[in-house]
Amino acid sequence: MKIKIFFLGFIPCLLLLWTAGCQRSAAIETPSGDTDKNEIVLSREALDAGEIRTQSVRRGVLSLPLETTGIMTFNPKRLIRITAKACGRIEKMEAFPGDRVHGGANLAELYSPEFLSAQAELLQFEDRVKQADSQSGPDDMEKSGRLLSASVRKLSMMGLMEEEIVQIQKTGETMPLLPVRASFAGSILGNDCVLGSTVETGTVLMTLADLSTLWVLVDVFEKNLSAVRMGSFAEIKVSAYPAESFPGRLTAIGDQVDEASRSLKARVEVSNPSLKLKPGMFANVTLVSPAAGEIVCVPERAIRDVEGKTVVFVQSKPGVFSKRVIGTGRSSAGQIEILDGLKEGETIAVDGSFILKSEALKSVLEGE
Repeated sequence: MKIKIFFLGFIPCLLLLWTAGCQRSAAIETPSGDTDKNEIVLSREALDAGEIRTQSVRRGVLSLPLETTGIMTFNPKRLIRITAKACGRIEKMEAFPGDRVHGGANLAELYSPEFLSAQAELLQFEDRVKQADSQSGPDDMEKSGRLLSASVRKLSMMGLMEEEIVQIQKTGETMPLLPVRASFAGSILGNDCVLGSTVETGTVLMTLADLSTLWVLVDVFEKNLSAVRMGSFAEIKVSAYPAESFPGRLTAIGDQVDEASRSLKARVEVSNPSLKLKPGMFANVTLVSPAAGEIVCVPERAIRDVEGKTVVFVQSKPGVFSKRVIGTGRSSAGQIEILDGLKEGETIAVDGSFILKSEALKSVLEGE
């Protein structure tokens, strides 16, 4: 009787073991005797169920971000000190600090005996040319023409526009005041003179800046110098607008390292059409530079940690994978540099590699 009971109890156990084996075979096929123990063999059903996707290892350019800080400053190419082009007295002031002006706008007007004299010379040489045309020889005509051209250039250097000079020649009437105009559109930063001031040629009247482009002077540490490239994209953020970022480009890298900080200055040019950015602002800057040359890189999601080692799963043939220990380097934008362990052209599991990690750990536990 005891033997019958034992035999009847043993049959369900056999059925359970047979069922478990069938379930395992759906996920991992039993390797043949000459199969590498490191290999993981998956059926087509298991590949589909685990959504395992593969990709060939290839070379590419890795963009490397570098976080740094900097200070906003004026673009010196668009910063100018407006000076008097002739000696005289300021009769009108039409622009003041904080004003935004367009290119060619009148900023001030000077009463200038020098300017009046230059206009009188223009009219005198104009008459001389007209007389030379009818009464004098070729030499006198040429000389008169040169004097007239010199007079026109003189007035042009004082700031008169071509149409204004033509109008004086046409009507014979002089302008009483010399206009001082904006060289380009921008903001008035400061006035150096006041109404009624007497000025000499070259006296600074005011300062004008075009703030539509600014420079950000950033610090690059000596150890990070190899990670920056001319023309690199830059993302600028300031505390005044925490939800916004402003695009820029790295346009210059300094040539001298500061001995105390072991850093050097680099220059980022940033577009500022909305004029939200202001000189003097503190900025957080991310420089994104491509690595020098192409490197072997793979998606970061293909990398797994197995027993403290960094591995990928290399496919030798459809459904057959083996874990491979690799060395990794820099990473950016979801890609990671491969230093050793993989070659270009090999196929690795990218999506679903977690399933392969689980199978690899299961094999280790079974071995133990």
